[in-house]
This record gives sequence, structure tokens and C-alpha cells, in this order.
Amino acid sequence: MDHLFPNLETHALRRSQSLSKHDFHLFTILTRVSGAVSFPSPLKGLLLVWTFAAFGQEIGYRGYLINRAADAGGRSKAVYWIAVVLVSVLFGYGHYYKGPAGVVDSGMAGLVLGAAYVLSGRNLWVCVLAHGFIDTIGLIAVFFGWSS
Repeated sequence: MDHLFPNLETHALRRSQSLSKHDFHLFTILTRVSGAVSFPSPLKGLLLVWTFAAFGQEIGYRGYLINRAADAGGRSKAVYWIAVVLVSVLFGYGHYYKGPAGVVDSGMAGLVLGAAYVLSGRNLWVCVLAHGFIDTIGLIAVFFGWSS
């Protein structure tokens, strides 16, 4: 089975000329953190993406921070939207390692995810699934060399 899923770090090293700094950094983190798990490397990456990005970030940013900001402002509809904008800025800044374009891109993604959260009646599963699928597609694209 390992021949079907080459080691993700080895793959990243072979493709380092075409990987962006962020993609290479992501591969390095995923392979180092997931070393003890006995799944093929791409599955390790997906497990980590879904655990820490989809669940972790959505629980932290959308589930906790938006609600705490709304609590501070009285939980009106307008306050929730202000909270979405402020938390999206924090979410973007949390991805500063991607560079300025990555901060803006992640901030916009946070805005979309925050809007989905509010429009769905604060259903966190909408954000978790959307974030997980976005990152899954990105990981697949990097693994197969489709990203530049």
C-alpha cells in the first residue's frame, strides 16, 4: 500500500522547486507531527487537516470568538456581523506565514466561513465541513503537483 502513497515529505522534497513556501511548510509540519500514525502519508495529512484546521480552527474562531464578541456587544444581529468581520481579520492574521496575499486570502475565507456560520443559524458544522473540504482539495492539489 505504501507504494501507492509515497512519503509526503519525500514527495515535497522532490517537488520543492514547484511548491510555494507555504505548501512546503505545510508538508513539513504534517509529516513531522504525524510521524507516529501508521496511515499512508496522504491520509495522515488529511487526518491532521480535518482535526486541527477544520475542527480546531472552526471551533476556536467561529464557535468561540464570534460568540464571545457577540456576547460583549449584546448579541444583536449587527453585533454578530461586526464580530464576523473582526474575527475574520484575526483569522487572516493567524495565517501570516503565508505572506501578505495569504493573510488577505485567509481573511476573505474567514469572512465567507463566518457569514456561513451566521446565515446557517450559527450551525458550526457548516463551517467545519466547508473548511475541511477546502483544505482537502488543497492538500490533494499539492500532493499531485497541481498547485504552483
